Amino acid sequence: VFAMSLPTSLDYPIIAIADLHGQLEQLERLVARLEMISEWDDCALVFLGDYVDRGEDVPGTIDMVLDLLSRRPGGSALLGNHDLALVRATRLDDGPPSPYWIDRYLHRYDHDQTFLGYLGRRPNHDGSRWESDLAELRGAIPAEHRAFLVSLPWVVESPGHLFLHCGLSFELAA
Repeated sequence: VFAMSLPTSLDYPIIAIADLHGQLEQLERLVARLEMISEWDDCALVFLGDYVDRGEDVPGTIDMVLDLLSRRPGGSALLGNHDLALVRATRLDDGPPSPYWIDRYLHRYDHDQTFLGYLGRRPNHDGSRWESDLAELRGAIPAEHRAFLVSLPWVVESPGHLFLHCGLSFELAA
């Protein structure tokens, strides 16, 4: 699968934006307000994951994130649990089928808006066509979005800060 290269280390100043969940209008409003800040042109952006599910415009949200990351000084983006569930359930990463993620994305994630955004319809929730719905969704996701989603790192660092979608385990050594 084609992948893009996202940096895992950023310099300051940085603006972190979390959990977009397809909420394009809210992202547009946020960026309009951020553009009024004098430091805006010098700020790198780090998006903290969860671009898909819930919101009304998943494709538009990913398009805007990609556009924002392409501007100077750029930035990076992280993998969220919703993104991982979509990538593995649909096999966007060309990995082997994962019964775990196929079932989990059906039962644990509010994926309807992702299907509506890319397919123009909701999936079949009774499970009888779920895997064929996932295959259809996989085929409908544009190559640029697919490359973005499969390239997302787990962590981005900057001096003194660690950016990630969720938490770190207390069991990890410092």
